[in-house]
Amino acid sequence: MLYKWSALNKDWGIKVIDAVIAASWTTITTAADPDLVGGVIIGIVEEWDSDAIVKSVVLWATWTVAVTTASAQTAECTYNVSVMRATWNNA
Repeated sequence: MLYKWSALNKDWGIKVIDAVIAASWTTITTAADPDLVGGVIIGIVEEWDSDAIVKSVVLWATWTVAVTTASAQTAECTYNVSVMRATWNNA
């Protein structure tokens, strides 16, 4: 998975995770990331190529994010999931 940080996002404790759903799939679960502990999903944006409606976005206790669509993708699609962490990060 790719992670995107900007100075503003880092100051506010927001991490944007790319969740890539492969063609003919309906679900992707990202790799475990300890930065997501205690976080909350605050948004999801389609980056490109989606032809399916997002059914659910879940932040699991295993530090992973799962994105599920209502139907299978006809092509690979990337969703940007924004997670706000429970603590501030001023590093």
